[in-house]
Amino acid sequence: MGHSGPAWHWMLPLAFVFLNECICLTMLLPFVGYMIVDFEIVKTKDQAGVYAGYVASMFVLGQLITGSLWGSLSDRHGRRRVIASGLLSTAVLAPLF
Repeated sequence: MGHSGPAWHWMLPLAFVFLNECICLTMLLPFVGYMIVDFEIVKTKDQAGVYAGYVASMFVLGQLITGSLWGSLSDRHGRRRVIASGLLSTAVLAPLF
């Protein structure tokens, strides 16, 4: 299919991207409920779970909305550059959240 060399040469970076996305999604879950309560978005702690679900779902919705943009950037500038810039921006911005 046009890939030369062992399969892990091109599968390893994709596996790293997938692992990175899973970590970014799940790192929200332990503390987002406390964040909702601290920001005084809810009146009682019982309501925090609903809003925590909204915050977590917005992360996935953002990926859905921007997926086509990343695809067109990849077509225009190459997959390696786009994947590298995405990983770099995630590495810089995720700890700031």
